[in-house]
Amino acid sequence: MTMMKDQTLSIGGVVQLTGLTERALRFYEERGLLKPSRTQADRRVYGAGDLKRIHAITALQRAGYSLDRIKGLLGADDFAEALLVDVQLEALRAERKSIDLALAALSSVKAALADGVVLDLDTLCQLIKIGEQNMKNDAWKKVYDKYYTPEEQENWKAAKDKLSPDFDQKAYEQQWRDLAAAIEAALPLAPGSDEAQQLLKQWNDLLAPFMAVADDQMKAGANRLWEDMDNWPEGVESPISKEVWAFISAANSAKA
Repeated sequence: MTMMKDQTLSIGGVVQLTGLTERALRFYEERGLLKPSRTQADRRVYGAGDLKRIHAITALQRAGYSLDRIKGLLGADDFAEALLVDVQLEALRAERKSIDLALAALSSVKAALADGVVLDLDTLCQLIKIGEQNMKNDAWKKVYDKYYTPEEQENWKAAKDKLSPDFDQKAYEQQWRDLAAAIEAALPLAPGSDEAQQLLKQWNDLLAPFMAVADDQMKAGANRLWEDMDNWPEGVESPISKEVWAFISAANSAKA
């Protein structure tokens, strides 16, 4: 269907045709990414130009861009719609590669089972990994949606963009696992003791890259998430235990 140059849609029409929510559209507007026209009754109306911007915003978001970066791209003189196609193609190729690998592995297993082959440990581990990764991605999205507003999630994305270019996410995650294990091994431990305060210092040192770019609202949201671990959606595995979080909270209080 071709949209005529002077044709416009109400916010309800955009919602119906795109699947976006009114909340998302208003959020984009609040962040300065959209500026729909207004009728005499002060109702929003969206033209072809607005829909092109919405397409750009959603495409770049799916590719992992924060709204701050998207705003900069859309405001650039040399921004071209061809970039959106490239971005979407890159994201879809990456997703297809992951899906193709999973499909190949599962098809191979299915053929082996049909031939009566007993699965070896490596194959079983691969199947577990495929299933776990899919469940983790879905489960963690539920956590973020429950404890962070769309604006807060965008703020975290923007904060991550501000980290050093040579920031190593995998190494960083391993440091957290190692520290959590060290705390587990040291418990029970008096929160005010020198050993406890040293572990707290290591914890805060690891947090430093994010604390440097996080605002008070983001910090409060993070605390709210960890304090409510008992009520996380089913299927989410916390990288730290409740005991570790309780210890860090107590050690912080002892420090104060």
